[in-house]
Parts: sequence; C-alpha cells; structure tokens
Amino acid sequence: MFGYISIYSAFGAALISIGLYLYGRKTGKELITGARIFYYIFAFFITAAIAFLFYLFLTSQFQYQYVFAYSSQDLPYYFKISSLWAGQEGTFLLWIFLSALLGLWVMRRAGKDESLVMPIYLISQMFLFMLMFIQSPFAKLAGMPPDGRGLNALLQNYWMVIHPPIVFAGFASLSIPFAFSIAALIQNKYDNWVKITMPWVAFSAALLGLGIFLGGYWAYETLGWGGYWAWDPVENSSLVPWLFAVALLHGMLIEKSRGSMRKSNLFLASTTYITVMYGTFLTRSGVLADFSVHSFVDLGLNNYLLASLGFFVIMAWGLLLIRSRNIQSEPTSRSYFSKESFIYLTLLFLTISAMIVLLGTSAPIITRALGQASAIRINYYIATHVPLAILMTLAMGLFPFSFWRLKSQSLMYRRGLMVLIPSVVALIIGLILGLKFEHLVLSFTSMGALVSNAILFTERMKASPGSTAGMIAHVGVAVLLIGIIGSTGYSQTKQVISKRDQEGSAFERSFLLKNVEQLKHDKKRIDLEVKDGGGYFTAQMYFTDSEGGQVRTPSIKKYLLYDLYISPGQLDLSDKPSPVTFAKGEMKWAGDYEVQFADFEIEMDNGGTGMVSVAAEVNIKDGDSTYTIFPELKNSSDGLHSEPARTRFGGTVDIASINADKGQISLILDGFSDPLKAEASETIYFQVSTKPLINLVWVGALMMVIGALISFKRRSNLSALAGLPGKSDNLKSKE
Repeated sequence: MFGYISIYSAFGAALISIGLYLYGRKTGKELITGARIFYYIFAFFITAAIAFLFYLFLTSQFQYQYVFAYSSQDLPYYFKISSLWAGQEGTFLLWIFLSALLGLWVMRRAGKDESLVMPIYLISQMFLFMLMFIQSPFAKLAGMPPDGRGLNALLQNYWMVIHPPIVFAGFASLSIPFAFSIAALIQNKYDNWVKITMPWVAFSAALLGLGIFLGGYWAYETLGWGGYWAWDPVENSSLVPWLFAVALLHGMLIEKSRGSMRKSNLFLASTTYITVMYGTFLTRSGVLADFSVHSFVDLGLNNYLLASLGFFVIMAWGLLLIRSRNIQSEPTSRSYFSKESFIYLTLLFLTISAMIVLLGTSAPIITRALGQASAIRINYYIATHVPLAILMTLAMGLFPFSFWRLKSQSLMYRRGLMVLIPSVVALIIGLILGLKFEHLVLSFTSMGALVSNAILFTERMKASPGSTAGMIAHVGVAVLLIGIIGSTGYSQTKQVISKRDQEGSAFERSFLLKNVEQLKHDKKRIDLEVKDGGGYFTAQMYFTDSEGGQVRTPSIKKYLLYDLYISPGQLDLSDKPSPVTFAKGEMKWAGDYEVQFADFEIEMDNGGTGMVSVAAEVNIKDGDSTYTIFPELKNSSDGLHSEPARTRFGGTVDIASINADKGQISLILDGFSDPLKAEASETIYFQVSTKPLINLVWVGALMMVIGALISFKRRSNLSALAGLPGKSDNLKSKE
C-alpha cells in the first residue's frame, strides 16, 4: 500500500506543480514558489517509492509480484539491489527517480524561464508515470511464496549493478535540452537555451557512451560469442540517442561560436529525446520480441506508448515547423577550411549514422507493415558505416589544421608532415599484414586523426587545459576504430578438444583439462591448464544451467596487443560421440546415414545478428529418403546455448562449435550407430580465438567518455560564469 501511495502522491504533486507553474506565469511569484514546493513533494515521494522497493527486495517480500519474479532467498544483497531494475516496472521507477533528481538542477538553473521549462520537463515525465500505473512494481500476489524465482543467471554479474543506472541517467538527462528547446520555441526566444543546456548534452553523451561501452564489455566478457556489439535492435535503441546527442553537442559549438545552426539544434534537441521514447516503444511494447534477445514481451503498452510518442513528436516538430520562419540564424562559416566547417561535417556524418541505424532498427516494424516482418542483416550496418567512418576521421584529422592555418602556413605544413609520416607507416603496415582495401583507408585516416588531434592536444594543454575535450574525444574515436578493425576483421578462431589425459593445441599453446567442479546454483567451473611459451596459467570457464538454456562464460587472457579468448562449447561427462567437423556443402557417413552440412546463417529470423543466433541446415539421407533438420546455437537473454535437432530415427544433431571465418561447423552426431565413440571421460570442446588490438576498443571508448566529461565540466563552469554580472563579456575568449 505504501508503494502505491507514494507513486500516486508523486503523480498528484507533479500535476499540481505543472498547474501552478503555468498559472503563475501570469499571476506572480507566489504561485511559482508553491510550484517549487510541490516539485519537492513530487521528488520526495518518488524517492520514498524507490527506497521502499529497495526495502522489499532486501527483506525478501515475495508477496510482491515484482520481488518474486526477480529475487530469491539465497541471492546476495548486491544482486538484490540490482534486481530492482531487472524488469520493466523497476526500470520505469529508476528512470523517473533519476529524472526527479535532475529536475532539481533544472529548477535552479532555468532562471526567468523556470515557469515554462519546468512544466515541459514534468510533462516529459508523465508518460513514465502512466507506464508505472499500467505495470506497477508494487502489485501483490494472492499469497506469500516461500521463495522467489531468482535473478536470471546472466544478470548475476557486477556490471548489472552499475550499467542500467548509468544508461537511464543518460536517458533522463536528455529531457533537459528537450524541455529548454520547447520553451525556446514557445517563447520564440533562442539566445539562452544552448548556453544553459550544453553542459547537460555533454553529460548525456558521456553517460550514454559509458553505458554503451559497459554493455559491450559485459557482452564480450560474459556471453562467450567473442564480440561486443551485435547491432541488436534494442542495443541500437541506446546508440541512436547517443549519436544524436553527440551531433547536437557539435551543433551547439557552432551556434555558440557563429550564431548559426539554430533550427538544426532545436530539431536535434527534440529528436534526441524523441528517439529515447521511440527506443522505449521498441523495447517495452513487445514489437521486437521475435527480433531481439533483449526485448520485453508485449505487456499491453503498445497503444499508450504510441500515443505518447505521437504527442511529443507533434508538440516538438509541430512547434519547430510553425516557428521556423522566425528563427534567425547566421551562415555556418565563410571558409571551407575553418574549424566550424569541420565540426559541421562531423555533425553531418553523425546524423547520417544515426538515421541509418534508426532505419535498420525499425526494419522489423517497416517490413511488417509491408507484409512479412524481417530484420536487417549485419552487413547493412557495416557497408554503410565504413565509408562514414572514413569520412568522419578525415574531417576530424583535418580539424586541427584549421587552428594551425590561422597561425602560419609554414606551421601548417610542418604539422602536416608530422601527421602524414605515421599515417603512411600505418598504411604500409596494413599492406604488409594484408588488410582489406577499406580497412587500409580507414587505418590511414584514423591514424591521421589520432596524430593530428594528439599534437593539438599537447599544444592546447599548455594554454587552456579545459579546451582539450574535443581533442581527447577525437583521439578516442581514432583509437576505437583501429581497435575495431583489428578485433573484428582479423580475429582467428580454432576448435580445440581436451580431456584430463589429452591436450589440445591452438596458437602455439597447449590446453589440458584439469578440473570440473560443481558449484552452487547448477553452475560448473572448468579449469584448463594452458601452457604459454615457458609458463603456465589457468583458464576458468563456466557452465550455468538456467530455465532458458545453458549459459557459457568464457575465459579471457589479456596481452598487450591482443586477447586470448577461450569460449566453452560443449562439456561431455559421458560417452557421447566426438564432434565431427564439416565444411559447407561437405557430406560424411555416420553409421548407416549420410550427413551433409548444407549452410548456416549468423542471423536468424529472430532478428539476432553476429553470433546472437546460428542455425545449421543439415541434410540426413536414410536410404532413399532425404530430409533436413536445423540444430541451433542461440544467444538468448540467458546467454549462449544450443538446441539439438532430432532425427527421424531418434538420434540428435547438436552444434559443438562454429568457425564462421572458414565456413566450418562441428556437429555432435548422437544415435547414428557410429562405432567411433569417445571414451567415458570428461571432455571439453571449446573455441580459442585471438582478438588483435581489442584493448584499443576499450581505451578509445573510455577516452571518448573522458572527453565528454571534461566538456561537461568546462561548459558547466562557463554556463555558471555567464550568469554572473559583468562576466559574460569575457566568455568568448574562454570558448
């Protein structure tokens, strides 16, 4: 009951605050003071609601449906805390709680626009309230179960404690520029909103970027398929707002410098938040339930989410359309070789990227409307983004030259030589290593962007340390792209089998099964002794049985230039047959049957991409009869697990491992009357991969986040300084 009282009290206080703010615009300060008081009441009750939900989890109150669904008696306390945002209901409450906290800053900094900005900000939170009314975290069961279902095995990870709050704080902060941009359009005044909200755009970019990075590392470290980004539609739903937010940040830089791009920035500010809502629709409505491993099932939210999305689209874009003739803006730049021109190009490429990802993410909805729903293949994203990455790194690499050109032509030429030499060296190394043409070009432009921005960073660091945010972020982008080229384009994989008395080998290393230990919660730990040169280390992999299948956690050995990625495939504790390796189209005899591996796809009709889901088309010939079966290897919400296919004679075909680079697959053929059986002993089948330059991906991503945080700090200081009497005239010299 207390939870419901808190939620409804917060909702009522928010509505009263909206009314007092709007009415107080005409009548005076007394009502504005009342509106602030009711906002504090709103924030208090939301805080009380989330604190109460924490209490329910920590004390195992399983009579509450949400606690029952995501917790259990034996769950550690830190996972009980993270269980709060394991489901839809809890994430809605977390989101509005973070929004309430950020609203305290909005109220303090809005100044004379407070009476208009705050109602818009609160209205942007109303759709979250309605979601909680439909799916309440405080709904009760009929009785008191002795225990809960427990937290999904894949979510029992330390990243679960920090990753979702970071992402939702990023989402919440994007409503700040949205509210200020709508207020600017209503008042037809555009001089102040960028100055106030620019720090929070940088803050949003930092948080969403960090959230995307942590999510990628979580997948890489936990799921066992060896990648960190699968272009899953729900993953993309956080990438699109981040791309728009970074584009908006670049547009605001131009507007502050030149007074230009006002229409574009107003559009980007509203569109960024609208894409957050659109991502919420994709994630929560169930429309992607057949296309994404992360999507929630349909809980009856579709119509409400669509109505909310339509309301905000009409309000934001409609206002912009009405006001567009009155929005005065200066030209971006008079020179094609100015810093504003290169910032504009980067903004343009980011916006195009966001639109491409948005289109691909929406493909299941679009194709469903046209007939048969289907997802976009991963090649769509790669083919479109490699040229964009080349153009963007070229623009970022030329950006520092706009500074050097203003000082002297000779300085620009000297710096050009300093940039060209390492870029050519990178090109030569790529040629020696046999890189593909597009990767050669991208490595050349990325190295140029890295070196030129690093040089400018060292120069600017002496004079104005706070102005180096862009250089740090640009170096991070270049480092990230070089890491992506190496880790995704040139990873090598080998299939290995090991027993207690039989070593396997790969990449000049030997692997020996040392121990299989049964842990709690249907979890097994596999210890491999790895001989690496003259030394040894122990690689530990895990199998965890869950309702959705078996979760397989890899072992990662880090080196300076690459990772050794050891991913478990199959653990046999009996006399099952050994895996048989097939090339695409190859046929082999298994007992009295002909078995042919015809083809496979690393994209299933469930919308997963990369290694999210794989189906093998296997033809079985039994005498004169031939039929096809489809064993599957799926990366579901519970991790990587296999689904064997059954033959007509009662046997099974299971996927042990896949080598996509060579078009090979290893199948376990059970029940085929084949005399070649493995001995009755513990046997582990696993994949060993090298991930060249993978650490550059993490370093580059962190540098981008650090750059955004430095920008947030600097812009916050400048925004505060602008509000002091007699100080605003000095701002241009500090930009």
